Amino acid sequence: MHVSQQVAFKAPVKIGDTITVTSEVTGKIAEKRRIMITSTWVNHDGITVMTGKAECFLPA
Repeated sequence: MHVSQQVAFKAPVKIGDTITVTSEVTGKIAEKRRIMITSTWVNHDGITVMTGKAECFLPA
C-alpha cells in the first residue's frame, strides 16, 4: 500500500511509445514495516520520461 509518492515528468510520452520501468528498493524502516522504492521510466529511444520515489507499507 502506498504511503507517499513523488514523481517528476521529464519528457512527453507519445502514442505507440514502449516504456520500460525499472524499480529498486532503496531503503526500509523495519519497525514500521515500510520500504522505499525508486523508479525510472525510459522510452524505446533510451530517454528517461519519468522518475519517482515511493514509500510503501507492507501489511503483516
